[in-house]
Amino acid sequence: MDQDTVKEFKQIFSGNVILPRDDQYETARITYVSKDSHPAIIVQPKTIKDIQTALSFGQNNSLRISVRSGKHSVAGFSTNDGGLVLDLANFNSIEVLDKEAGLVRLGTGATWGDVAVELAKYNLAISSGDTKSVGVGGLTLGGGIGWMLRKYGFTIDSLVGAEVVLADGSVVKASKSENPDLFWAIRGGGGNFGVVTYFDFKAHPVENIVVATTIYGVSNLQKIITGWRDHMRSAPRELTSFLTLMTDFGGPTPNVMLMSCYSNSDLKAANKVIEPLRNLGEIISDETKVVDYPEILQEAHPPEGVRFSVKDMFVKNFDDDLIAQLSTICCKEGSPIVQLRIMSGAIDDVNPDATAMAHRNNEVFLFAGFPIPLEATKEEEAHIMENWDLIASHSSGKYSNFLSSNTKNDVSDIYPESTYKRLASIKLKYDPKNILNHNFNIKPALLR
Repeated sequence: MDQDTVKEFKQIFSGNVILPRDDQYETARITYVSKDSHPAIIVQPKTIKDIQTALSFGQNNSLRISVRSGKHSVAGFSTNDGGLVLDLANFNSIEVLDKEAGLVRLGTGATWGDVAVELAKYNLAISSGDTKSVGVGGLTLGGGIGWMLRKYGFTIDSLVGAEVVLADGSVVKASKSENPDLFWAIRGGGGNFGVVTYFDFKAHPVENIVVATTIYGVSNLQKIITGWRDHMRSAPRELTSFLTLMTDFGGPTPNVMLMSCYSNSDLKAANKVIEPLRNLGEIISDETKVVDYPEILQEAHPPEGVRFSVKDMFVKNFDDDLIAQLSTICCKEGSPIVQLRIMSGAIDDVNPDATAMAHRNNEVFLFAGFPIPLEATKEEEAHIMENWDLIASHSSGKYSNFLSSNTKNDVSDIYPESTYKRLASIKLKYDPKNILNHNFNIKPALLR
C-alpha cells in the first residue's frame, strides 16, 4: 500500500483517513481491550458510498478488514495489525420512527449509553448491554445480554430489521420479509455477513426501573450462591439479577456483589421480590432506588498493568456441584472475577432455532475474567487459567461477546452444528469469498 494508492483513496473517500504518521493515530488505534495493535490504515466513513469504497480498497490491497462500532470487542476484532479498520463511529444516529409502536432506528456506531439517554426522553428502552460505551453494532450482532433480559430477552429479540452493506458493495435490507435468511444470520452470527449501517428495533415502554445493589462478605459464599439460585428459579421475569464474585484485585478485600434490576418503577413490588436476597449472608452495604434506565449502565474502566483473559459459558443446570466448585476457587487471592447471570424468562419464549443465537433454555450464564500480569509467560498464564478447567465441563455453549480467545473450538461452542451449517450456507450467499473474516468466523459452505 504505497502513498499514491492512499492518496487516490483519499480523493474518493469523504470520511476521515488515519495513518500511522498522523497525530490521531495513537488514540484511534487503541481499543478498550488492545493497546498493542497497529493497523496500516483506519478509516471513518460518513456515507454508505464511503463504506463501499473502503471495502473495495481493503480487498484490492489485500488488507484484513476489521469492522468497529464501539472498540469493545473482547476478542480483539475491533482492530488488527497491518490491516484496515473500518470505524463506524460516524454512523451514530438515534431516531424514534414511531413512538407509539416503539419503532426506533439506531446507527451501528451509536453507543448504548447515548441510546438509553435518547430513548428515555420517550419513556422507551431496549435491553442492551451493561456498559455505556459499547457500540450498538457489535453487541447486537452477537446477541446482547442486558439488564432486562428476563423481561425482554436478548437484544436481538427486539430487532426487527437492518440495512447491510455486503462485501461486494451491494446494499440490502434484512427483516422477516426482506432477505429473511440474512436477518436470521445477523441475530447472533456476528459480523460475518456484511457491514450493518443501522438497526431497527421495537423498543419497550420503560419509564423507570428499580435497581438494588447488595454487597456481602464472603464467609458464607456457598450459601449465598445457592440461595440466590434457588430464589431466582421462581422469581418473576421483571427481575434480572447478576451475582459477581469479586477477587481482591482492584479492591481492599474480596466480596460478593449482587445487582438486581426490576424492570418497572413499582418499588413496593420490587422490594417484595428482592427482600429474601438480603438474608443470604453478611451484608456490607445495601441500596435500593428508583432510577431512569440509563443510570444502570456503567462506565468502562480498562485495567492498568494487567490484561484479562475472559472465558464464558452457558449452563443448562446450575447444580450444587458447580456451586461448590465456584465456592472453592472464587473470592480469594489470585482468583478470577466471576459473574453469574440468571437466564430464563423471555429468552426461553423464543425457539433456539429462530435466530443464530441458539443458546436458550439455560439456567445461568457465567463469565470469568482472569487477571494476567503483562509480563506473564505462557506457562504462568496457563497456571492462572487452571481454575477454569475445574468448571468448564459444565458448559452447554459459549457467548461470542465475552470471549477473549478465538479458536476453532470456540466457534464450535458458540454455534451448535446445525446452526453453523445454516450460517455457512448463508455466508456462501452473502460473502462467498469470506472477505469479512476477522470475527468468530463462519466459513462459506464450500470452503469448510
